[in-house]
Amino acid sequence: MNTQSGQDLEKMCLAGVDEIVLMGYWDDWGKSTTWLAESIAMAREKVEGEARLSVLLDADMSRRATAATLAAIDGEETECGWFLYDQWTRGRLDLLHRAKRGRSSMDAAQTSHTTVTIRIDTEPDYEKNYDEVDPDMITKLLDLFREEGIHATFVTCARLAEQQTDVLRQAEREGHEIAVHAYDHEQIDALSEEEQIAVIDRATDVMRGLGFHPTGFGAPRNSITDAARDRLIERGYFYDGSAAFDPLETYLEPFLDLHDSGDGRAIVVVPFVIPNDWDARFLNGLDPAATLTEWSKRLEKMASEKQPCFVLDIHQWSASRDEDLEVLRQFIRIAKSRPDCRFATLHEAAEHALAYLREGEAPALRP
Repeated sequence: MNTQSGQDLEKMCLAGVDEIVLMGYWDDWGKSTTWLAESIAMAREKVEGEARLSVLLDADMSRRATAATLAAIDGEETECGWFLYDQWTRGRLDLLHRAKRGRSSMDAAQTSHTTVTIRIDTEPDYEKNYDEVDPDMITKLLDLFREEGIHATFVTCARLAEQQTDVLRQAEREGHEIAVHAYDHEQIDALSEEEQIAVIDRATDVMRGLGFHPTGFGAPRNSITDAARDRLIERGYFYDGSAAFDPLETYLEPFLDLHDSGDGRAIVVVPFVIPNDWDARFLNGLDPAATLTEWSKRLEKMASEKQPCFVLDIHQWSASRDEDLEVLRQFIRIAKSRPDCRFATLHEAAEHALAYLREGEAPALRP
């Protein structure tokens, strides 16, 4: 938990150090504002007033995340400084000033509701076997979504789309979104940059050739890279779903990832929540009831905090089994019962996230 990894704060004080600056950029490390506050409290206990304590914070967070950070450390009476891997602009400074004014409240840049998205990674099974997956798996999910009156997003391997085109076209006719999950479930970050671009191009061209018009992408196992995201932007994608987090452990809101050229083009990154169905059922060994409990706890936390997007990630070869289908139905009904939640496709969730980000950022930061 000690942010000063390898440092002995007591010895630093004995050596006559006047000020200790804690590295407080929790968002870069997958931590939380609570973790930061606890780190400061621990450091104060170690220092015992023998040195001045301050904390260095990351200035590239949204206004809401910045306000939440300031609120978390408010009781610690610790001065803070800011750093930025970029040029300081009037807009960025304005954002920090507005966040400081809203530090005692989580109302800064709050969203009107939390979108809830069922994302189906539509792919070969966990052994990368296409022979074991069939269109009936998608049909069962379509039946459920029709009965519950919601629309979902099928993040689809282009190779599978070639094999199961008809049922995916049926899904699209019924109002569901078809997005891209590489061509053959490739591990993007294991490829050379040239190969990464080739995979994205092949998957995109195949999906468009089949008559689909995807605006979103999700890299298998979140294996995205900067070069791959740049290529997604170049190919006209609006959002990327190649990020994940556990809201009970850390905080990761949607964000804009800018093209490396610096020309202002960007893509909206919409993370999904873990554990997904693979994590819960196969890695963690949870039964259906326990899986529903874990998903519900995370929805409760994110919706109560008015976070913009909750994305539940499942797989068609897993979620279409009878007992897992029932868990999904129960989760959908729990989310539908909440007045602060609305179901949306991933594209709609990304639009909601972009509006949220624009509301929270200074005008000068808008893409």
